[in-house]
Amino acid sequence: MANTFLQVRVDEKDKEKASAILEDLGTNLSGAVNMMIKQIIITESIPFDIKKNPTETPRSASAAFMDTPRGETDDPVIEGIREEYEWGK
Repeated sequence: MANTFLQVRVDEKDKEKASAILEDLGTNLSGAVNMMIKQIIITESIPFDIKKNPTETPRSASAAFMDTPRGETDDPVIEGIREEYEWGK
């Protein structure tokens, strides 16, 4: 399989921020773009939600999990994980 070159224009600060985050995740911009392209092919769609005028920025599942005190969720899966790993004591 031959590789090809893809060039995109992005804000320099956005590129720097994204690169730092991706580095912490163990990948880079090229790897992330390749993952997104594969997901587009697999799902035959854009692999994330696109919304007009979002009312709030969604929090990550891990942030929501860690910020919700133990016993204050109706989700038995989350409570089971908390009990198993003794989080939120």
